[in-house]
Amino acid sequence: QEVLRRAKSNEMKITPLLHEIDVLISDFRFDDVVTYGTLALRELGITIPKIVTPYHIFRKLRKVRRDCNRLSDEEILQPADKRNFHLSATVKIMVRIFAAFMFSGKLRFGIYFILSAAELTLTRGLTSFGAGTIAMCGGIEIRLGSVDKAVRLGKLALRALTIVPSNQLGSIICARCLMTIIYRKERLRNYVDVTRGALNNSFEIADSISIRCAGIPHCFFLQFFTGESLPSLEKSIRSWNRRLVALAYHELPTAAKPLLQFVMNLRSVGKEWCDLSRFTGDVMNEEEYQAKISPRDEGANPYFWFIFNICKMLQMYTFGFYEDAYRIYDEALENTKPGSDMGYLYLQCQFFHALSSYRLYLSTRHQHHSAQSKKYLRAARKIKKIISKQHHSGNPNATPLFKILQVESLALRSNSIDEITKVSEESIQTQRKEGLVHLEVIANEQASRLVEVFGGHASTSYLDAAKKVCKNQWGATAKYELLRARGTI
Repeated sequence: QEVLRRAKSNEMKITPLLHEIDVLISDFRFDDVVTYGTLALRELGITIPKIVTPYHIFRKLRKVRRDCNRLSDEEILQPADKRNFHLSATVKIMVRIFAAFMFSGKLRFGIYFILSAAELTLTRGLTSFGAGTIAMCGGIEIRLGSVDKAVRLGKLALRALTIVPSNQLGSIICARCLMTIIYRKERLRNYVDVTRGALNNSFEIADSISIRCAGIPHCFFLQFFTGESLPSLEKSIRSWNRRLVALAYHELPTAAKPLLQFVMNLRSVGKEWCDLSRFTGDVMNEEEYQAKISPRDEGANPYFWFIFNICKMLQMYTFGFYEDAYRIYDEALENTKPGSDMGYLYLQCQFFHALSSYRLYLSTRHQHHSAQSKKYLRAARKIKKIISKQHHSGNPNATPLFKILQVESLALRSNSIDEITKVSEESIQTQRKEGLVHLEVIANEQASRLVEVFGGHASTSYLDAAKKVCKNQWGATAKYELLRARGTI
C-alpha cells in the first residue's frame, strides 16, 4: 500500500504488483494471486464484478465469439504495440488470475478473467500472454461442445507462440492446445517438436511456473504416449532437471518426480515381481509423496495428485497388478477435478482402465463373483463405447486404442481363432505403423494370450515379438524380464 501511495504513475504502481504476483504463483499461493491481481486490475481502471455470475460469463463469451467470427486468422495474429504497458499488464494479470483458479481446481471462477483477456487480445493485438488467452478460450469451447471453433483457436494459439517472442506460459499453452483441443483432429506425434520448442522457450525466459507445473509433465506424457523410448525419456527428464538447477531450483519439481520414478521402475533390473508394485526408489518415497500431495490436505494441488496416479496406474497395468490399476482409476482418477480438463491424458487413463476391467472380468467370470464380474464388464464396455465414438468421429489418436479394445471385445463373443488372429494382426500393424512401441507390446502380448486360449499355434511368436519390442525399441527392461520369466501376464 505504501508503494502504491508513493507511485507517480500507473507503471510505477503496477510493476511491483506484477513482480509480487509472479512470485506468489511460483510458490503456488493461488488465493494471494487472486487478491493482488484484482487489486492491480482496479489500479489499471478495469471494472471487476464483486460476484462473477453466469450472466457475466455469458456476456463475455458472446463478445469473444462475435470477434472471432468477424476477424480473419491474420487479423487475430497481429502483434500489439510493445509500448502499450497498460494492455500487456492487464492481459498478464488476467491470465495469472485464471491460472490461479485453474490450478486450485476452481476453473469456473477464472473463466470470466480469461474471456476478458481474450476480448482485449482479439481487438487490440497479441501481447506476450496473447497465445495463452486464445488457447484457454479454445478449452472453453471444447467444454461447450464446439469442437471446430476450439480447434481453430488451438491452432491460432500455437501460431501465436511463434509470432510473439518470449511468450509467458508457453508450455502451459502448448499443452492445453494439444492435450485438450487439437488431439481430437490431428495426430499428436506430429507436435512433439512443437512441445519441446515451447518448453525450451520457457527455460530460456525462466518461466518457472510453466516449466514445473505443465511443461515437464506434458512434454513427458506426449513423448511417452507417442512412442518415445524409455532411455530417451529418462535422458530428457534428467536434462530438464539440470536446466532447472541452473535456474536455482535444486530439487526435481513435485510433478516430475513420479515421471522419473516410473521410467526407472520400468527400466529396473532384477526386482521381484511384488516390488514392482511399489513407487519408492532413488527418486521418491511413495508414502511421503502421497502425504505431501493428498487432496485431503487443504491447499494441496489436485493436478499433482492426478499426475502421480496416472503414473501409478500405468505401472500397475504394465506389471499385471490389474486390481490395483482398476482401484486407482476408480478411487483417484475418475472424479478428479483436473481429469476432465486433461483430454488426451484422461482418454489414456480410460483406455488402461478398460484393459484392466477386461482382464479382471476374464479372471472372475467362472468363479462365484457374478456381480463383481458384471461390474468389470460394464466398466470395460462403457469406456470402449467412449473410445469407439472418438475413433468414428475422426480422432486419429483414439484409433490405436480402439483397435486393442476391439480385440478384447471380439474375444468375448467369438470362438473363431482365425477371426481373432486377423483382428489381432490388424491391431499390431496399427501400433507399428503409428510407432507406438508401448502399445505394440500390449497388442503382441494380447495376441499371444488369446491365441493360446483358443488353441492356436502362433502364441509363442507373438510373445517373442513382444519381448523383442520391449527390449530393443521401448527399453522396458523390467517388463522384458517379466515376459521372459512368466510369459504373458
